[in-house]
Amino acid sequence: MDEFIERFAEAIGEMEHESIRRETAFRNLAKWDSMAALIFLSMVDEEYGVQVSSVDLGKCNSVENLFNLVKGRK
Repeated sequence: MDEFIERFAEAIGEMEHESIRRETAFRNLAKWDSMAALIFLSMVDEEYGVQVSSVDLGKCNSVENLFNLVKGRK
């Protein structure tokens, strides 16, 4: 989970990944926008070999939800 959070933070340009926790509502992060979402989806495909749709992304609310989505597809 820690590695996932670090990669998530890097993907969206959040330099202080220590402030992101599993319960973080990622949509409330200042760096989260449509471009960050696309970059995140690309990172997941590249780093984890998993394809996540924007619909699936829309169903997630927390970083933990994202992690579980990716983990469930591996």
